[in-house]
Amino acid sequence: MACHPGDCGRHAAGARHHQADDKLDRGVCFGQPGAARHRVVDPARLCGFLSGDVGAVCIILGLFTRAFALAIGIQFLIITFHAHWAQGFAWNRPGGGWEYPLFWGMSWVAIGLRGGGPYSLDRLLGREL
Repeated sequence: MACHPGDCGRHAAGARHHQADDKLDRGVCFGQPGAARHRVVDPARLCGFLSGDVGAVCIILGLFTRAFALAIGIQFLIITFHAHWAQGFAWNRPGGGWEYPLFWGMSWVAIGLRGGGPYSLDRLLGREL
């Protein structure tokens, strides 16, 4: 998480953000209430936001398809080996297994290798990155 319990006024005794709040807080956490506001930028969360959210919109439009698809694929491979490897293969195990995120990671790598399709903005620009 970008914030640690006690650093941000929204945490109470180690409580985690709600999932909806996590979507809003990717990369930036606003400071304590009543004090001067400050921003804490976590590079890992900012990269996750750029590749996951901005990258998804760009892939839908077919803009910078190869770069963003490969970045998301690498992100899923890290998720596979860092967060899910210890739970084993099957996705229906407690905590989730590694086969489902590995499938998505390899799918994104395949999209990255293939590039944008004939109707992508990359093709309209005449250049695929």
